[in-house]
Amino acid sequence: MTALQRSEARQREGRAGRTSAGKCFRIYSKDFWDTCLPEYTIPEIQRTSLTSVTLTLKCLGIPDVIRVPYLDCPKERFILTALKQLHQYDAIDRRGQLTRLRRLMVEFPLPPNLTRAKHLL
Repeated sequence: MTALQRSEARQREGRAGRTSAGKCFRIYSKDFWDTCLPEYTIPEIQRTSLTSVTLTLKCLGIPDVIRVPYLDCPKERFILTALKQLHQYDAIDRRGQLTRLRRLMVEFPLPPNLTRAKHLL
């Protein structure tokens, strides 16, 4: 089972009967539709940690990651939290400049905090 949004349910309903006769049967109540299904999915950048994204942007040479024209702009406080975490992980210094350790964090297939922990072992 996967999460469903009302927008996706409407899209699926539109597929029924598109090329030939068809009907859409929903296996949930109207009350469930009204109270439990969100209208749209919250964009991933607005609901996950921005630490990896922020580090990648810094490595791409974007110095001001707060002013990037994101498609779905995250709240500034989440970007500032990510910058603070990157400083705690020694990926950036106090001025926001990249350190040597950041290369491992970008190339390793783990979140920066786990890469930092592995590097300490």
